[in-house]
Amino acid sequence: MPAFAHLLSFLLFLSPFISLTSGTATRDTGLSLRNPTPEPGLLPEIPIIDALLALGASPPPKVLRTPEKSPECAPVNQGELMCCRATVAGDLQLVVWLAMVYGYDLNPNDINGLNCDGELDTCPGVKICCQVTALTPLLALWCQSPY
Repeated sequence: MPAFAHLLSFLLFLSPFISLTSGTATRDTGLSLRNPTPEPGLLPEIPIIDALLALGASPPPKVLRTPEKSPECAPVNQGELMCCRATVAGDLQLVVWLAMVYGYDLNPNDINGLNCDGELDTCPGVKICCQVTALTPLLALWCQSPY
């Protein structure tokens, strides 16, 4: 797993537990009786995240586009044929956040794959053509049915 993916996973793990109070980061489990609702996470407070989110309107970087285009997907979207265990709409919060962080502008009606791989012969899920496969096996973005 690339270093950036490890950092992203770490930040996602910490975000519900960290809040910004008086300029210092404090652990907030949300179990306090004085404050029954948890404070917003630290991630929106970090300027670099805001800069990354601003990239959401630009086309995907070439590094994210699939280098292995499948012949079955050539007439559909020039993507790679993937076997995904589940598909989700582009308006799912996890998909929206990951797409914005990685600079990909998704339509809420997009189909995106979860837990995707190239095991097409024994595919227990759905076969779809995906244009962005750099986030697999977690997520494949901008997918369409090859049929």
